[in-house]
Amino acid sequence: MTTRQKVIAKTLAAGIFLAAIQAAECAYLEQDQGKQPQPTPERIIPPPPPPRNEICRLISRIRVGSPFSFKNMTVFPLRLSPPWGDSDYKTLDESLSSGYIEILEEKDPEVRSVLVRNSSRHHVFLMAGESLAGGKQNRLISEDVLLAPHGKAVRVPVYCIQRRRWSPGKRELASGGFAAPSSMRRMAREKVSQRALWDAVSGVLEETGARSENEDLSAAFKSSSVSGELARYRREIRIPLRETVGCVAVVNGRIIASDIFSSPELFGKLWGKLLDSCSLDAITGREVRRRGPQPDEGDVRRFLDRVFRASYRERGARDVGRIVEVAGGGIDGEGLTFRREVVHVHLTPRREVRF
Repeated sequence: MTTRQKVIAKTLAAGIFLAAIQAAECAYLEQDQGKQPQPTPERIIPPPPPPRNEICRLISRIRVGSPFSFKNMTVFPLRLSPPWGDSDYKTLDESLSSGYIEILEEKDPEVRSVLVRNSSRHHVFLMAGESLAGGKQNRLISEDVLLAPHGKAVRVPVYCIQRRRWSPGKRELASGGFAAPSSMRRMAREKVSQRALWDAVSGVLEETGARSENEDLSAAFKSSSVSGELARYRREIRIPLRETVGCVAVVNGRIIASDIFSSPELFGKLWGKLLDSCSLDAITGREVRRRGPQPDEGDVRRFLDRVFRASYRERGARDVGRIVEVAGGGIDGEGLTFRREVVHVHLTPRREVRF
């Protein structure tokens, strides 16, 4: 081996020895100080599924607002920027006060249906859960109905909410002035038996301490203790109505119901009835008796997004529009659509929602 080759060999050996020392030192330092965290790959969040129908399209545009609370109830307003749906719908109360509609018992009266005729130039919306007073018995509208202008008499499905009255000779009905508790509205949507609904009425009367000889649900709303409590809920839960098209109600930390419309105007007209409806559930505790953690806006958003995993079934409405039944993905509900827009949709959790 030449002198030059010997020098090169010594240099390579020294380099290898130095590299080995540095590797050992690094291993010692790493062992002493703990392994340095490795960068994790960026998490890709898939976009929500594309809207499949009118209900999905509407809810995909909804923004959940800051909550308003009183005692054991919290309400989350649901906001929507323009464009909004058709707002030229008249409600039950304003239609009756303006003489637009007439509500009558059938010629051969039945507990489960009444006749409604719209003689106005407006579409008239009757919301499931609204009460009717008079006739043979006080009733509860069991399904959303949209009446066409200048239409024929339409048979509207109802439940009796007054167990022990069947008055002879009385045929005309008026507005009862309230919507039934959310628990009862869900029972009507699920098409329970009349006896089951009567039992629910009896339960509300017992829990509110309201007295009624004929077991009339309106007695619960009219009793001095409940009416005063409902007034307090109204004073404290004053959600902004501008751009608000619906709400999600939470009792004892559990979502009990959501009502959504496609225009702030229609929601604003029915907001008072909806608030009293949920407030009575809060007062009686019928929906959720056990307290849970309070949900936030993200929890409510995830609840609404369940509609994207639900199944849908459509059928013709009583007069105009389509009834859309919602089931699956942890949510149940029913909506009324017309001219490819949502008039109203009522949603409830299929089982207790935990956060």
